[in-house]
Formats: sequence, C-alpha cells, structure tokens
Amino acid sequence: MADDQVWAAALAAVLAHEGGYVNDPRDPGGATKWGVSLRWLRALEGGAGDTDGDGDVDADDVKALTPTQAGALYYKEWWVPLRCAAMPPPIAIKLFDTAVNVGPRPAITILQTALNVTGGLPPVAVDGKVGPETLGKAQGILPIRIADVVADMCVAQEAYYRTLVARIPARAVYLIGWTRRARWRP
Repeated sequence: MADDQVWAAALAAVLAHEGGYVNDPRDPGGATKWGVSLRWLRALEGGAGDTDGDGDVDADDVKALTPTQAGALYYKEWWVPLRCAAMPPPIAIKLFDTAVNVGPRPAITILQTALNVTGGLPPVAVDGKVGPETLGKAQGILPIRIADVVADMCVAQEAYYRTLVARIPARAVYLIGWTRRARWRP
C-alpha cells in the first residue's frame, strides 16, 4: 500500500466524512462503517469481505471493520483503479472522496464535467472512465487552475445529488449532508 501523504489525506477525509457504524434501513447499501457497506463487502471476491474471519459476510463484518482494513480495501478497489496517484493532489482527493460516496463512474463524470468547464479545449468525453484523455487533461491543469477544477467538481457533485433526489424523492433525507459534502474542498 502507498505510504504517501496524498493517499493518507484522501483516506482521512473519507473516514471523517463517512464516520462509524450505521444501519439506516433507507440506505440501499445496508449496514455501513467508514463508508464500506455490507453490499460492497458481499460483492468482494475471494472472501475479502469477511473482515471478522467467521466464514460469512454479514453486518458483523461491517461492525468489525477497522480504519486500516477500510483503507486497504479503498486503496485496492478505488484509489488505484481511479488512477488518483497520477493526478494533482487536490483533484485526486476530491475525486476519491466523491467516488466513495456516489460510486466511481458518477465521480469520474463529475471530474470530466469539471475538466470541461475549467480545463479549456479540447474537451474530454464525459464517459465515466479514467482513460488517457481524462488523465492527461487532469495532469495538464495549470497549478493556478487546480482550485477552479475542484470548485467545478463541487458544483457538479451537488447537481448530481439534486438530480438523484429528483429521480428518487425518498433520498431527500440525505440531501443536506450530501450538499455539505459536495461543497467540501481538500
């Protein structure tokens, strides 16, 4: 695992935003701790979701999850595939935090939308994939413009949440917290 200040800052932000154990029956992820849901643990291959080592994956595994275990899962399943280590740190941290909350594909489209608003021409395809085009554009952002990209990510993230609530009104109970998170900047 990376022994890197950017990764450490990203993980700290996610752990602070996600917090400890909750089991909200309105949350489709089920029991959740540090942002790691029971649904996600069950989807992991090779028994990786059995954090308590008892041979099954249930709410007890979520409860037993440590920040170190959550970090190892996030690093392997999110940080590396999102190619965050190759991006300017504030963009990487915001992308990672957003992805943990909304999923990787929507988070990448949020980044791509922001890159197209701030990054100038040519635009990148808004396809939810961190390919060479998206990565190159993120890497090419002038240092003076990185804060602008993050600000535009915040705007796009909040718009995503509002669209989600319009589509699924029952999720409105989360909108205040989601909006606060959308506006957060590393």
